Amino acid sequence: MSPVEKGRLLKILGVLALLVAVNLLGIWWIDLIVPSWRAGWRFFFLLVLANLALLGVALAVLTAWIRRPVTGREGMLGQEGIAISPIAVEGQAKIRGEIWSVSSDEEIQPEQVVVVVEVQGIYLKVKSKE
Repeated sequence: MSPVEKGRLLKILGVLALLVAVNLLGIWWIDLIVPSWRAGWRFFFLLVLANLALLGVALAVLTAWIRRPVTGREGMLGQEGIAISPIAVEGQAKIRGEIWSVSSDEEIQPEQVVVVVEVQGIYLKVKSKE
């Protein structure tokens, strides 16, 4: 198991532990403040609301962790663009609405779709999508 997978597993287990803690705290708090609510429908209603709120936050956090970065070097890898000049060794391509200096190991014609495979400083290495 890679460190990234271990980190994700620990985060999921942490969210589950937080869910259990909210339930236990809810039981203790309700019993302490209003003993008559202990087995009533109001207690379960509050507990369900607390769980739904925590679940919503947990889902938002998990999707943020899983989502691919959209900035920086990692955000450029795999992005598609269009060659705007012939690319034999070097050329230009429009990627995400910006014109980039690109290089390629293959010959690419203008208007051909390219994919970013590597980031080299301010230059991008691309290959043809086909």
